[in-house]
Amino acid sequence: MRVCFVICWFGKLPDYLSIWLKTCKFNKRFYFLLITDERINITLPNNVRYIVFTKEKFLMRIGERIIKNPSLDEPYRVCDFRPMYGIIFKEELVGYDFWGYCDIDLIFGDISTFISKRDFNEKDAIFNGGHFTLLKNNEQMNNLYKCKGSLFRYKTVAKRDAIYAFDETTGIQNIARVNNVNARFGIPYIDTESKYTQLRSRMECSNPNNQAFFWEKGHLYRVKEENKTCYYQEIAYMHLQKRKLTILDERVMSSESFWVMPKGFKTKDYFGWPNKEDILKYNPDLGEKVRIKEEWDYKKAKFISILKRNPFQIYVRFRQELVGINAGDGVRKEMEWTKY
Repeated sequence: MRVCFVICWFGKLPDYLSIWLKTCKFNKRFYFLLITDERINITLPNNVRYIVFTKEKFLMRIGERIIKNPSLDEPYRVCDFRPMYGIIFKEELVGYDFWGYCDIDLIFGDISTFISKRDFNEKDAIFNGGHFTLLKNNEQMNNLYKCKGSLFRYKTVAKRDAIYAFDETTGIQNIARVNNVNARFGIPYIDTESKYTQLRSRMECSNPNNQAFFWEKGHLYRVKEENKTCYYQEIAYMHLQKRKLTILDERVMSSESFWVMPKGFKTKDYFGWPNKEDILKYNPDLGEKVRIKEEWDYKKAKFISILKRNPFQIYVRFRQELVGINAGDGVRKEMEWTKY
C-alpha cells in the first residue's frame, strides 16, 4: 500500500522544517511530497521528495483542471484547495493507492500505530482535520470536493478570497458524511492551543496543568503528573499551529529523543519516562492568572483581525461560527492515560 501526503507551501518554510523531516523519516510506510517555491538545501529522507513549484504554476493548474480564474491572494488560502489535490497533482500521484494532505507544523509519532492496513483496505478516507487527511486515489474520491454537503461549494471557494476551511469539518468532511463515504474519523493527536504559552490541548475541556511532550525513537508521547503519580499517552502527532519555534539544541537532529517545548526543541538526555521535575521543567505551568490574561489578549487580537476582513470574509466567518467550524474535527473524546 503506497500512501502519499502532499504539502503545498509558498513562501518561507518554517525554521524547524528539519525536525518535521526527521519525524517523517521514521514513518517509512508513508511518503511525503513537498511542493514549494523555496529551494531546500538539506538532505531529505528517502520517503520525502520535493518539487519546485511556483504559485503562478499552481494557479495555472487550477485554472486548467478545476475552474477558470481561481483566486489566491493569501498563502494560507492554499489550504482551501487541498481536497482538490487529487486532480491538481494527478501526475505526481500516479502509483499511490492513497493520497492526502498534512501540515508542516506537525511533529509525527508512529502513524502506523494508529492507522492499520485494515483501515486502508476497508476505508475510502481517513479524516483528522485539515492537518491530516487521506483519500483513496480513485476517480470518486479525487472528485469528492465537487459533491454537495459543504458550507460553501467548491466554485465559490476557488474564486472568492476568504478562509473557508474547505479542507476541514465544514468542507470535505461534511461532504463525506452527507454522501455516505466509507470513512474513518479521528486518530489520537494533540492540537495545541495557540492562545497559551504553555503547550496545552485545544481539543479537551480538562487539561492537566503539569504536562509535557517528547519524541523518542519514532514515537510521540504526552506525559502528566497528577497527585504524585505520572501517566502517559502515545499520540500520532502534535499540531503546533501559530507558534514560532526553533531548534534550541544542535544535538536534537542526531538525537533519538527530544523534548517538544513552548519555544522549540531540546535534546532529551535519557531514554524512558520522565520524572515529575522534568515534566514541570520542559513545559512549565505559568498559572491561572497568566492563562486568563493570555486568553483575553488572544480574543482581543482575533476580534481585531476579523474586523479587518472585508464584508464577504466576515460573512463566511459568521456562517462558520453558526454551524461550529471545528465541530467533529478529529478526536473529541479525551484519551485514556496509562500509569508508569
